[in-house]
Amino acid sequence: MITFTSFSLRKLLSAQSVALLLGSLQTISAQSTVCSVAADFSSAISIGATPTTSVWGVDRKAPNAFTSPVNFAGDNRLKQSISSSEATADSYFQTQGRSLILPGGVTSMDIELYIPSDWQTSGRRMAGLWGVGYNTNTNSDDDISAYPIIEFTSEGGTARFRAYNPVGGNNGWIDMGLPAGFTYNSWVKLRMEVLASGEVQYSAGNLQATSTAFSADGTIRLGQVILQGHNTSAGVNYDIYWDNFCAGAVGAAPAASGLTVSVPLGSTPACTAVLTGTGNGTKFVFTGPNGYVYTYVYRDFGSRSVSAVGVKEPGTYTLTVYGPAGDLITQNVNVTGQSCQ
Repeated sequence: MITFTSFSLRKLLSAQSVALLLGSLQTISAQSTVCSVAADFSSAISIGATPTTSVWGVDRKAPNAFTSPVNFAGDNRLKQSISSSEATADSYFQTQGRSLILPGGVTSMDIELYIPSDWQTSGRRMAGLWGVGYNTNTNSDDDISAYPIIEFTSEGGTARFRAYNPVGGNNGWIDMGLPAGFTYNSWVKLRMEVLASGEVQYSAGNLQATSTAFSADGTIRLGQVILQGHNTSAGVNYDIYWDNFCAGAVGAAPAASGLTVSVPLGSTPACTAVLTGTGNGTKFVFTGPNGYVYTYVYRDFGSRSVSAVGVKEPGTYTLTVYGPAGDLITQNVNVTGQSCQ
């Protein structure tokens, strides 16, 4: 399903994963995408010949399959299949994918790509996130200014992510390598962002690269997303799995500060303590000993002062503040005293 919203809490923040995030992460990057288009592929997508804002249309040549939801690795995904039945000697049409028109104002997008172990030694281009950049606010072919691409390949015998930069050497590619801690049979988030300079910053996991070719044409936004696979003249058969697509503008980072025990434990007849903190975000969650949880959720990103009441136990309490794209930051405070009866 594709949704047009002011922000999206994607599957990254499912009920099952929030507890893990709270326990393992302190901060995520200061800049993240606030989704105006989000797809977790838990329901059927629409495909057709021509792309629209709700229909994935053909780019170059249609892949053999492009469908969701498909259960893979324990969740619903988008499955894109490349088949020998679609083999062609025309190298242009060996690139086989589908595209979606994006609404105005999109400057960044990201998606998760599954990298199976057999891609390491395929010796081919396997899958890529493509964008279409424009230098105006209209989707006219005359206003196309960039074709940013980030993809996984093992051409030449070296498995790597690479980013398209159509100037200089290396046939227009920036080789990025593999992310730190990368393992096969796992997901990697691919991302691209149009910078104020008109260049595009790419990332694959914790890898980053920046183009040098697009600013001359004044790129200001991304007007289309394309998910591509690659066939050959002899024909190949493989599947590509995508998940958690997000496209929008870059949003402000969450912030948390000043977490204090504003009413100490046992200092009033009620006995319970009160915690107070401030921050910038859309969701504020206090957690503590014995399953303590106190939550505020807001429709819009903003600066707020929040309090948690009913604190009965001493120990370490955490305030987690979420940004509109699901990024988060935490702050801790220690509550002392005797437990309330």
